[in-house]
Amino acid sequence: MKPGIFAAVAATLLLFASTAFAWSPTLRNTDGRGYKYKVACGASTLNSSIGSNTTTTISSYKNCTLQVVGVGDVKLKENMKCEIKSARLSCR
Repeated sequence: MKPGIFAAVAATLLLFASTAFAWSPTLRNTDGRGYKYKVACGASTLNSSIGSNTTTTISSYKNCTLQVVGVGDVKLKENMKCEIKSARLSCR
């Protein structure tokens, strides 16, 4: 493969990979402590955690619920921005 073609293919793949997360919800934790959270999608559940003062992307969101343990839960939607602040969960 010629270098120019390889670069074009690589750039296209990178573009598609970055847009896959463009509409995914985010969870931001502005508290000084970490939290455990669950993303439940039907019969499948992802258990994870978020550290203090960090943001993470939630890749699965269609028909899913986000539960931050001890804080709250919400039905996830495309491009939703959720934040944990003062031990409370808010999303927009």
